[in-house]
Amino acid sequence: MECVIVPVGDLSSEHRAIWSGFLRLNAQWDVPQFQPEFVCGLAHCIPDCKIAILHRGSNIIGYLPFQQLRWGVARTIPLCDYQAIIGTPDIVDMREVMRSAGLRSWIFQNLLQAQIPREATYLSKGLSLRAELHDGFEAYQAELAAAGKSARHILNNIRRLQRSHGPISLHHGVADEAVLSRLLELKAERYITNGRFPDSVTQTLLYFHRQTTGPLTGLLSVMKASDKDVAYLFSLKFNDLLYYWFPAFEPQYGQYSPGMIMLWRLIRNLKELNCIKIDFGPGDQNYKEYFANCHIKVACGRLDASESVAVARRLYRYIRRRIRASS
Repeated sequence: MECVIVPVGDLSSEHRAIWSGFLRLNAQWDVPQFQPEFVCGLAHCIPDCKIAILHRGSNIIGYLPFQQLRWGVARTIPLCDYQAIIGTPDIVDMREVMRSAGLRSWIFQNLLQAQIPREATYLSKGLSLRAELHDGFEAYQAELAAAGKSARHILNNIRRLQRSHGPISLHHGVADEAVLSRLLELKAERYITNGRFPDSVTQTLLYFHRQTTGPLTGLLSVMKASDKDVAYLFSLKFNDLLYYWFPAFEPQYGQYSPGMIMLWRLIRNLKELNCIKIDFGPGDQNYKEYFANCHIKVACGRLDASESVAVARRLYRYIRRRIRASS
């Protein structure tokens, strides 16, 4: 097997077409993060995005997007919540890929579990949750109820919010970039130490917000009570799937759990967006657990091209655990 590394921006239209053809081989590749349009969009805003093009003889067998760091280290491209080798079902020796690409280490996040390298270290496994409404909202609601999730608390909060602040409405396809800026401001205040996202995050969301046509589009949604903005969501739409990407809410409405209300309304009216699936992405937040009815298995870890380096890392990790346990 041979491997050719190219900047994402140099990926030809022919390669994008082959990549898109591979995506039809695996139902788990239906999320935006595996689409060439998404990776190429990230490359507009995030430096050092590369593609490993994998060959066996004269045949292309796969593509692996990554971000190239110093000292021959590759990692998942920031803001890309999933990772996989997109290609044929053939078994790929990742160490062979790394050696051919001149990489010393590969740090992967949310890699599909079916592709975990046998020699990986620092491995942790998890689930990426989603809701699928193949039989419509009523059947989905009955499924939740059968699992003990009546949504009574959500419906109560809807009534409370409407009594205090007016009728609730959900608006999609909001074009005002000032609204997107407000979403990012609220999100950063809650989760970022210095209260501000890197410019690359802002530019990435602006880039996809401006993508209103084509196979992959950005969607900015706002939930209002009367004429006041209550909660926001920036999502990605691909075919019949909506990827729940950047949610936020105005803190003065926190007592009503506005994020849960907005998500309930969004799922209830998912058909209006020509979608039957909503992917919440990796993570075990309570709201994801509540609304999910299926999942994708993912894993995070590290692979070193050298077995001796991998052994040394495992030994160092073992010694640290023993020292902590005895202290």
